[in-house]
Amino acid sequence: MKLLAVGLNYRSASPELLARATAGTTDIAAVLDELLGSFDIAEAMVVSTCNRVEMYTAVRGFHGALNDVGTVLARQCGVPLTQLAPGLYAHYADEAVRQLFKVASGLDSLVQGERQVLGQLRAAYITATKHGAVGSVLHEATQQALRVGKRIHTEVMSSEPQPSIAEAALNLGESHLGSLVGASALVVGAGDMGTAAAAALRGRGVDELRILSRSRESAARLAATLCASHGILAELDQALLGVDVVVCATSSPQYVLTPELATARLAQQRRLLIVDLAMPKDVAPLLAEIPGVRVIDLPGMARAVTAMPEATLSSAWRILSEEMAAFSAADRATSVTPIIVALRERAEDLMARELAWLTARQPQLEVAQQADVARAMRRLTKSLLHDPTVRVKQLAAADGSYYADALRELFDLDVPTETAAAAIAAASVGLAEYGRCAEVTR
Repeated sequence: MKLLAVGLNYRSASPELLARATAGTTDIAAVLDELLGSFDIAEAMVVSTCNRVEMYTAVRGFHGALNDVGTVLARQCGVPLTQLAPGLYAHYADEAVRQLFKVASGLDSLVQGERQVLGQLRAAYITATKHGAVGSVLHEATQQALRVGKRIHTEVMSSEPQPSIAEAALNLGESHLGSLVGASALVVGAGDMGTAAAAALRGRGVDELRILSRSRESAARLAATLCASHGILAELDQALLGVDVVVCATSSPQYVLTPELATARLAQQRRLLIVDLAMPKDVAPLLAEIPGVRVIDLPGMARAVTAMPEATLSSAWRILSEEMAAFSAADRATSVTPIIVALRERAEDLMARELAWLTARQPQLEVAQQADVARAMRRLTKSLLHDPTVRVKQLAAADGSYYADALRELFDLDVPTETAAAAIAAASVGLAEYGRCAEVTR
């Protein structure tokens, strides 16, 4: 089985389409169940962050799995596959692993090098594992991705730490309000993004900080770690009074902050910074049109964030390429295991037949003598097979898989071949044509 990655992100899809995909994949258990219902999909993991939705699957067949993943994602988004396909990308085999490594390293993030995605990937893996959706393929690829991401962050980015998405948004916001030292702030949402935003606000010297959440307990837990006050979403209209900064980071499918709700706050004629870190958006677009109000959202950040320094970026890509080469070599070496197993089984069958023939021809042989003959034959067979099997693994690791194919042909071994090359070629074309074809064939 090979890894297949299908997804959309802030670069490939419109903010509206990405928002629909994010909202449609909040019930991860249901999505995993639907993916695993496909004959061609054996393992599945959903990585959904504020700027991407990706489905990683271990697949038995490329084309069938691609069609099924696209169908599931389109259904979850509530849009026809033909409309969704132009915003999708697909990676297969080594390229899917490379994409996973890029995500874990923060190299595919809106803010390059951000570390938060490493925790989000780990959480996605844990969720899929608890659901029984992770097997050997996803386990190995994800564990390696987490290790590679940690290595890149430690070796390359520690000297020039990159801001989180929340920190990057506040950096932009300070150009509107100036320093946040002594300001008052409200964080709506106590999840991972809300937690990061609240910590970033405290780090900037915010004086008064209040946390709101649907769950009073969640708000209270976060508030206790930051010496902040807390409340529930129903108190939002009152909590808006007197604040300078509002950060919204909920998972609500509807707008949390509307012009009507903010009327009393806006009547105070004070400048207001609103940071919308939610996907789908928490803040109604009309708020950005009000004088004195600055709204920073994820699409706006995509146009404004600065790239990682070229030297740092180059070092990060070098490590990723090294790790990919090592992973691919190990994977190729492992891929010949079925052929080696089949060859050894063929040898065992032949030995068993010869021992049966010898026993029939020489019935006078004692049991101990028969055992000696069997041991001698096994030692001889093991010695004959040792060098070729070790060598074929070495050659496969060095991209010489055709030697394994030759072994299969020479001994007429019943081991199915993979059509990875055709699948990779199909994936590289993109999904727009695939979407049209899928609609026609349904």
